[in-house]
Amino acid sequence: MDVAKAVMRTVSIDLIRPGTSLRRQFPENEIDELAASIREKGMLQPVLVRPRGEAFELIAGERRWRAAQRAGLREIPVIVRPEVTDTEAIEIALIENLQREDLSPIAEAEAYHKLIAATGCSQQDIAKIIGKTESYVSHSMRLLKLPEPVQRRIEAGGLSARHGRLLVAAPNPTALAAEVVRRGLNTLQTEALVQKHAATRRRTSRTRGAATAAFESELSAQIGLRVTLRQKRRGDGTLTVYFSDAAQLDYVVAALRGAPPVIATVPLVASANAVAG
Repeated sequence: MDVAKAVMRTVSIDLIRPGTSLRRQFPENEIDELAASIREKGMLQPVLVRPRGEAFELIAGERRWRAAQRAGLREIPVIVRPEVTDTEAIEIALIENLQREDLSPIAEAEAYHKLIAATGCSQQDIAKIIGKTESYVSHSMRLLKLPEPVQRRIEAGGLSARHGRLLVAAPNPTALAAEVVRRGLNTLQTEALVQKHAATRRRTSRTRGAATAAFESELSAQIGLRVTLRQKRRGDGTLTVYFSDAAQLDYVVAALRGAPPVIATVPLVASANAVAG
């Protein structure tokens, strides 16, 4: 970027169009407060734009631009940077966003994600741009793996980014997040809660797996056909009986209808399937 080409001037606010916004939303109260300040003191800081034909595309300063519109300004000060590329425009918007003290951890993670998607850069590249470590960027982006309800809790300040990173690995992040907020757990307590639920799930899975395997083996021995059982937590599920030809299908149907089966004539197989139960 050649900063020497930058020009400061005043332009009609109607000639400015939004560019690539890295923020998900602009709270109405935030815009109202800034608009009130602009009405009283004027717009003290220019926005950054680049020319697009007869108009201008906003690079940085969208919050100020929106507030100026709400304040009723017809013209605003801008810094025109004609040399800025698409990649550089996103980088500048990202850096401006990250310099905001009230930027939420989710908004920060989304900014990194959008930069990677738009430019193809790596987490290491982003770390160099913002002066952070690559692990910092990686940990931040992990928050985007959380379900939407948990992300909203983090944005609202009910959970910290550290809480969120712990919940990413939880068996049920949404339910545990609600429990963490309800009980007011700190990060150490949250980590213990996640580990407890993960251990319980592993034990339950092993127990259910052994019991299911035993049931399948016993039933297969009784009817002479391979079966599999898929049972859900609430008790419902699917029992599958496998057959390989019409004779075996007739055998299954007869057994279900209560007719006397001839088990000895039906070999144990494992091919195409029929579902019973």
